[in-house]
Amino acid sequence: MTLTVSCQRAEQADEPLIATHISGKYLGRPAMFKHLVAEEMPLLKQISLTRYIFSLEEMIHLASGNTNALDSTFSMTLYLNKPINACLLGSESEVFITPGDSVYLETDLMYIRSASGARSDNYRVSEVISQLGHLNETTFNGNDPIKFKSEFQELHRRRLQAVERLQLTPESAAFFKDKYQYVYWQSLLSYYNQKKDSLEFEKGFLSAIPMDRFPLCSTPVIPRQYWGFLSELFQYQNRKFKSDREIRAYADSLARYFPTEYQQPVLMTMLLEQFRANAKEFYARPVLEEFYQTYAASRLKDSLVQHLTKDAYARFSSYSDQLPDYIENQKFYDPEGNVLTFREILDSNTVPGKGIYLDFWASWCGPCIGEMEAARAVNWEGLPVRRIYISLDDNQEKWIKASKKYGVMSGQYLLDRGSSHWTTHVFTHFFGADKGIPKYILLNKSGRLFSVNAPRPSDQVRLKQMIQTL
Repeated sequence: MTLTVSCQRAEQADEPLIATHISGKYLGRPAMFKHLVAEEMPLLKQISLTRYIFSLEEMIHLASGNTNALDSTFSMTLYLNKPINACLLGSESEVFITPGDSVYLETDLMYIRSASGARSDNYRVSEVISQLGHLNETTFNGNDPIKFKSEFQELHRRRLQAVERLQLTPESAAFFKDKYQYVYWQSLLSYYNQKKDSLEFEKGFLSAIPMDRFPLCSTPVIPRQYWGFLSELFQYQNRKFKSDREIRAYADSLARYFPTEYQQPVLMTMLLEQFRANAKEFYARPVLEEFYQTYAASRLKDSLVQHLTKDAYARFSSYSDQLPDYIENQKFYDPEGNVLTFREILDSNTVPGKGIYLDFWASWCGPCIGEMEAARAVNWEGLPVRRIYISLDDNQEKWIKASKKYGVMSGQYLLDRGSSHWTTHVFTHFFGADKGIPKYILLNKSGRLFSVNAPRPSDQVRLKQMIQTL
């Protein structure tokens, strides 16, 4: 069985196109290779955006090649006038392809295991780096930010040393140094963004990251990790826009800072982060929708960028502010030991003309208790909102004891851990409380989602402003 893909070469008016040959053998199970062929998996995938952004049409006409399922071999010819970064044939191993390369590779679903030919080390970096081990916010064993930063600094140093030891072209070496720099910065930001509500961070934890300026890449090829870093940076900045005018001003400031060739993917990255962060922030939806329809859509000319942004916007628009049945049916205990569904809790606490402020907490959570102290300074009687406390304690006695101690017995409910672990996880995940507490949610006066990232009681000014808009 042979699958052949033949495409015309893209015609470019600037630099001449140079034939670039890549062939090799798949080392994994033959059945998996046949699956890749049958599913018409592309020989190249995840090609990084460059400063000279490829459009979808250019990508389609970039290569001709074939795969042979009988002997698990593949070959392709690319016509390039600039380097690209990509992953090959189902592999997660990134390669740096230079016009004129002629290489033979042996690869599996993880990495390129061997490479021969001119500039072959440009294809081996991911496999060499993998031997140093992996570390990120999910694989790190522990909750010590100082230890996480120290271990990642050491791993980052060893990665850069490994890049230096390989015989890379200057442009490839600069690319991979960029890549691992952004991996380092992105991981620090991601760890902070995920843990900031549950851990104490020393002031200098993010000091290595240039927060006041957007770093540019040192080569024409932009690593995919650069966009991941920008996404975490936009999340860290946590910009909340009150009007289309504000978000336009911010987008204009980005456009002034970045070179022209960066502006479309940077605007796309900003939008994707805003869509992600505001998926359940229904108070912000009109602002983002107006911005996307009247400003961004007209400026995103590149077809690949358009496709990615439209897809993200479609997902963003698909979220409903109506609480789904599986959330409303989640069970809780009240202080008297009665079992109620979440819908019953909301109904019993509904007051005409008032929204609901949900406070996710636990007796063992120090920051939660601190916010309860701060809540005493808020004039709740003057605000159009009712408060409900959702405890994530796994010990009913400790929950009752802490509720009495801090004077929050009214509107107090304990998540029923007797329900399946899956359903309780789904409930906390829906509101984002699985990533850390305290967590605050606002429902509008009709009982629909208004914000899943409402301000804390200690942030009185912002909290009052948001409640007044219910």
